[in-house]
Amino acid sequence: MDAIAEQIVPADQDPGAREAGVVNHTDKQLASRCRRHQQAYRDGLRGVDDTSRAMFKREFVALAS
Repeated sequence: MDAIAEQIVPADQDPGAREAGVVNHTDKQLASRCRRHQQAYRDGLRGVDDTSRAMFKREFVALAS
């Protein structure tokens, strides 16, 4: 999730997703009020990696930004 968030909101003159704590916030939400979306979240992350492996022969996190 960290690699995906950094691609969406990269750091520049302002903090990016990593510095903003996006992954931590997402985890907290999925553990509480958004619990019903946990499986869709996991499926989505798996889908990103599956697509990355199919297209580039590597997991998403291993791709150069």
